[in-house]
Amino acid sequence: HLIFRLRQGNRHRRAVFFNGVTNPLPPTPWDIAFRIRADEYDGETLVAMQIEAVRQAERRACEQ
Repeated sequence: HLIFRLRQGNRHRRAVFFNGVTNPLPPTPWDIAFRIRADEYDGETLVAMQIEAVRQAERRACEQ
């Protein structure tokens, strides 16, 4: 599994990509599809991001 620390603006979030090591990651920046789920560990329940897919982000017209 891969563990990511994702950032958007000033916010950082931890996310897990189960079986993420089976394919190489594309060049950054990325578009990431994820699900929010309950993560139960050691008797505690937390909100977790589970990555479903990663692809290279398309350049927007204002970035070209």
